[in-house]
Amino acid sequence: MEEHHAHYVMILKANQPTLHAAAITALTGTDTNFAAATHRETDRGHGRTEHRILRTASANDIDFPHAAQVFRVLRHRGGLDGIRHSKEVCYGITDLTARQAGPAHLAAYVRGHWKATENGVHHVRDVTFAEDACQARTATLPRALAAFRNLTTGALRRAGHVNIAYARREHGYDHQRVLDLFNLGPK
Repeated sequence: MEEHHAHYVMILKANQPTLHAAAITALTGTDTNFAAATHRETDRGHGRTEHRILRTASANDIDFPHAAQVFRVLRHRGGLDGIRHSKEVCYGITDLTARQAGPAHLAAYVRGHWKATENGVHHVRDVTFAEDACQARTATLPRALAAFRNLTTGALRRAGHVNIAYARREHGYDHQRVLDLFNLGPK
């Protein structure tokens, strides 16, 4: 077995049906440690409540590189009145052993990734580029516009800008500076 120095925590999607099914089987099997390996947390804010339960199990029978644990995150969302309106279940896999990362650590990793994605990508695309207000709905135009927004955000971040809205205003009227960001200007 080769040595690796990085770890992963990966959410499994339905586009990997074999791995997804293996994780579900591992979590619903007769693993006696499953009930004890649980973490619960509740958040209140922004007009809603969210209750999350993360459970782990060993990934002994899973054919995936260095898999050590599988986990299930059950999310209940609702209003501040405590009435639950939606339920979401997702599965994940990690190479971290139970000694390296218990359920509370895995919950923090999954939540931290979501917050980074939400704040670093979706918030910028929505607020700075007004993506949710965009009226483009025909064929592949929405996907193409999203790609251009991501390209612009990436180029501005690579150029060292932290505040994308400010950088967009700074570069917005100087076309040569925009081309220079992409190294497309005349030489």
